Amino acid sequence: LYGMGICESATSCSFGDCGRAGEGARRRHSGRMRRLGLTARVLAPWALALLVLAGCTTGAPGSRTLPDADAHSASNLDSPLGSYLAGRFANAERDTPAAAEFFSQALADDPDNPGLAHRTLLLLIADGRMAEAKQLAVRFLKMDPHDGVASVLMAADALHANDAAGAEHYLANLPQTGFNTLLVPLISAWARFGEGQIDPALQSLAALKDNAAFVPFLNYHTALINDAAGRAAAADAAYRATMASGAGGSLRVIQVYGNFLERQGRKADAEKLYKNFLAENPESPAIAAMLANLGEPAKPASLIGTATEGAAEAFFGAASVLSRQDGGEAAEIYLQLALYLRTNFAAARILLADIFESTERIDQALTLYNTVDPKSVFGWSAQLRAAG
Repeated sequence: LYGMGICESATSCSFGDCGRAGEGARRRHSGRMRRLGLTARVLAPWALALLVLAGCTTGAPGSRTLPDADAHSASNLDSPLGSYLAGRFANAERDTPAAAEFFSQALADDPDNPGLAHRTLLLLIADGRMAEAKQLAVRFLKMDPHDGVASVLMAADALHANDAAGAEHYLANLPQTGFNTLLVPLISAWARFGEGQIDPALQSLAALKDNAAFVPFLNYHTALINDAAGRAAAADAAYRATMASGAGGSLRVIQVYGNFLERQGRKADAEKLYKNFLAENPESPAIAAMLANLGEPAKPASLIGTATEGAAEAFFGAASVLSRQDGGEAAEIYLQLALYLRTNFAAARILLADIFESTERIDQALTLYNTVDPKSVFGWSAQLRAAG
């Protein structure tokens, strides 16, 4: 993604060629995405925005080779070059933990190399090693105060620490180009919400209105902010606009809007919403569970009510689209940021596990599936995926 520097120039890919190497993984992935309710029809308006901004992705497993060596034997080369080559090979094989480790070793020997530092930062985030990533981001921002990846990470870290003003500080200097044109308004809006500035938060989202491809994000997060602020009428109008925009077939939108309807005492409307979704997506355990739970006397808790939860939702939304379009490492990065802000985010855990499974990283997928709360509406789905 050009705006955040995620495209590694060394891969030499162009917009027209991106993602072709992952066709087999994408075909295997599509069936699972349908079970999540993330069909091509549903994702089309969201995907258009992100595909325009996604310059390249990492290669699929097996897309490159390291002659006469594998990653482990390369690591035995006691040199920065050996670590770098091993890291490149591991990255091409989608072995993110090994790639992050090898690139970190190479960076230790060449700490002033900005390109190496940037690549290492991406891998550390993709591997969920946030403590190390934050240390590197602080150092990297001294070299480049406008770096998108480092700035967004530090903004997320500030929100994680309930420092909404600090989050805005890190976002303020980012140029409004590339992927920043979508992500910065979303995260800025939730930072302002965290400061209690509801109307300024909604005004931040207004920056998305001039791009038709961003309208689903605009409507959805307008609904979330109004909902979290207790503005039920405005929230309902924005939720309905989200449904009408084409994103209404997304499992996540159905889940969140249904939760809103239940909390408003509108169980009949929620039931209709769930049944309509299940008519087109019968293999959706999460929505089936929500439908079954409608008989419970107690109202459910709100799903998104804080700045950190809202920002996590923004990262998750971006990752959902990118994962469907073979967004590779970029999707993993945004999901790790979502989980950093909201560790119990079951939908994000399942989506990241699904990406791991589709790229044959089975052990990592199983670990994530097994950490999904079995009592959540996604619990049964996680158990089914872990079983087979």
